Amino acid sequence: MEYKITFKNQIKALRRFIFGSLLYYGIFYFFYQNGIYEIYPLIVLIVFFLVLVFPALLLNIEYYLINKNSVVDINTITKTVSFNNHQSIIFSKIEKVTLVMSPVLYRNGSNLVTAFDNYHYALLKMKDGEEFFFTSLMTPKVEDAFKEISGVPIEKKRCFIASPLLLRCWHYLWD
Repeated sequence: MEYKITFKNQIKALRRFIFGSLLYYGIFYFFYQNGIYEIYPLIVLIVFFLVLVFPALLLNIEYYLINKNSVVDINTITKTVSFNNHQSIIFSKIEKVTLVMSPVLYRNGSNLVTAFDNYHYALLKMKDGEEFFFTSLMTPKVEDAFKEISGVPIEKKRCFIASPLLLRCWHYLWD
């Protein structure tokens, strides 16, 4: 099966960001129309927006930059994974697949709390040390894309914000 970033997948990923932004805009507009200029409710709203909604936009940009020109073809018949139609890797050369996801997705929950809970990615680590990222902008269910790969261990990791950049910074600082 072939995977790549599509406009439809981006809209699916951003729908909670769009809804949250419209909701916060509506609340601000309500305050403005009714002459409510209390600073504390506005500060609380801004903090909630920055913590619960805004990271989704940043993750969408990060995921897009990681996979913007990538086409990944997982062929279960020939047991190969092809990157950008020119680099085929046999399943046996894949050391492991690490799925990094929010706690809600980790426990197969459906009640997403934040706008960025549905963002997740897979890190394919090859036996020669090479790594490839496969983000949820390529398919909304990354885990399902790799269930068909036989003989490769799949490890699931839970992360509050599934950002490859943050994960690398964390390892750089603390390892």
